[in-house]
Amino acid sequence: MQNARTVFEYSEQNRHEALEQLGQWIRQGRLRIIQEHRHGFDQLRQAFIDLLAGRSSGSQVVWIDGLN
Repeated sequence: MQNARTVFEYSEQNRHEALEQLGQWIRQGRLRIIQEHRHGFDQLRQAFIDLLAGRSSGSQVVWIDGLN
């Protein structure tokens, strides 16, 4: 990954500026948010395994119906 940074690497006073810049890049299409969506409680185990094995390149989201 080129120039990889997290928001937490910025000082408190520069964090707001960093978040504004990230938002601008997302709106311009220069930065993508990567999420993998799975559906069902039975997918939870595999999502966690894939996360630990490094097979995901973004967020893992598991949707579970009926837990409102």
